[in-house]
Amino acid sequence: MKNETKAKLKNGEIAVGHFVLEFDSPGMGQMAANAGCDFLIFDMEHSVFTQETIRRLILSAKAADVTALVRVPYTEYFFMSRSLDAGAEGLMIPRVETRDQTLKIVESVKYPPVGNRGAAFGIAHDDYKGGDIGALAERANEETLIIVQTETAKGVENVDEILSVEGVDVAWIGQCDLTISLGIPGQYDHPDFLRAFDKVLNACEKHGVALGYLPLDVPDALAMIDRGARCIAYSADAFLFSTALKNDVQQISDYIAKR
Repeated sequence: MKNETKAKLKNGEIAVGHFVLEFDSPGMGQMAANAGCDFLIFDMEHSVFTQETIRRLILSAKAADVTALVRVPYTEYFFMSRSLDAGAEGLMIPRVETRDQTLKIVESVKYPPVGNRGAAFGIAHDDYKGGDIGALAERANEETLIIVQTETAKGVENVDEILSVEGVDVAWIGQCDLTISLGIPGQYDHPDFLRAFDKVLNACEKHGVALGYLPLDVPDALAMIDRGARCIAYSADAFLFSTALKNDVQQISDYIAKR
């Protein structure tokens, strides 16, 4: 299956998706498709999702023709390989700080001769179809999306070396962690954060990699697109639900108070 999100990014287009870290719903994929999302990122770093949960969510996305991506909790082969074998069409890896770490990621995700991913075919990642193993491995190497997160001062310092590794598709700025690492927690308009953003963006442009970002509201999304972000995960399920519920209940409460 062609990875439409990866194709968009390679063509210089903007891909828009959503982060899922709270709601394990079989309807998530179709709801995202109805909203016009290109992709969903299912989070295993800051959620309690199990591998079985992730498998169900991946299937929900793929059934709705939405690219299924998984944020694994750490740079370890078994986290990456299991999510890929469950059908993930790409991975996000947090706290990427060095070239060696990036090489390990690419080696874990790609089949030989590019990497050293273990082979199992006729299972979820190839939709249980099987077929010519050589062709399947080559296609997986071409279509799997790799997102590395730049979310520490060390990661920003080494971003040029990180993105020089062939196979990286997106450098994702984790703004909360990055501002904490820079000693300016939550200050997204601070000059130090903006300088870090620009350094990552310049490295992305140099190496032909898309810049990724998670804006929490529409004005932030538009501002980041204008700054150069091309892979946008608009907010997360828990954040949208909490904000909408709070706003609507407050309006109802205000109305009741005025009666």
